[in-house]
Amino acid sequence: MKTLTVKFIRNYYLNTGQYFSFISFNQFVKYFLPYEYTYEITTSENPDIVIYDANDQGNASKYNNSINLFISVENMNKWKWYNHQNIFGEYGDANINIYYYNHIQDLIKTPSYLSIPTLHAYINYYLSESTNITVSLTPFLNKKDFLLINKSALNSDIIKYTNIISKLGYNFDHISIYNNQILNKSCYHSKELLEVFNKYKFILCIENSYNPGYITEKIFNCFFSNAIPVYLGDPDVCNYINSDSFIDLRSENWLEKLNDLSSNQEKYMNVINTPKISKQYNNHNYKEMLYKEIKDKLENR
Repeated sequence: MKTLTVKFIRNYYLNTGQYFSFISFNQFVKYFLPYEYTYEITTSENPDIVIYDANDQGNASKYNNSINLFISVENMNKWKWYNHQNIFGEYGDANINIYYYNHIQDLIKTPSYLSIPTLHAYINYYLSESTNITVSLTPFLNKKDFLLINKSALNSDIIKYTNIISKLGYNFDHISIYNNQILNKSCYHSKELLEVFNKYKFILCIENSYNPGYITEKIFNCFFSNAIPVYLGDPDVCNYINSDSFIDLRSENWLEKLNDLSSNQEKYMNVINTPKISKQYNNHNYKEMLYKEIKDKLENR
């Protein structure tokens, strides 16, 4: 198996000891790179693959002999403070070969670039790792009600629904009370974080912004930890996530479902054990497309 060298322009995804970075380079590879190769990190000026993120200011022209891969886990269609977007727009950097964008729904292939919904990587990782990641299971009767996980105040719906649900008699904890346990642990399914999630029946899982195709790691942390997400985000979420596996705050019967599951262990566990990915989900054969794109670029450089 051929080994490819990977250079990160910034250490945004791999700053170990930071909440929003990936657990390891190996996890990053499982998320975003083809399985047909092995990889090693390099600092050389002639890498096989160069990784860029939303706050890079654009220097892909320095690496014309490399495969330039841009990855965004953000909703760049909503927030306008990212350097790369402000400089180049959506596809304006002619030196980027492959994009992962978290604000698109469809795979796009042009003569200049391949663009992949980041959500495909989230779902692929969940499907490949769901049986490998385990947590200590809190018995149903010992589980607390709700955990609030958002650390920012970017979305006023977070406070709105916290207040609505609290007035119904449900108790909330904020994730900050576990700072000593999860300090500097990755939000990408670190064991420490999942152990916290599992203490609760429900996780209030509200995205910071809403956009078709924009689903973050939040709901997958719930699934990995065997807690039920009470979700508000992508209006098309059920195209990707099985509607029976979570409580959708956009549904008319969300409150009825919440009350039912909170008091009925059998029904609660049925949801926990329900397949998480929608039967209608289509990954556009993106892994094959990604592998072919990288293989062709390597052969033609």
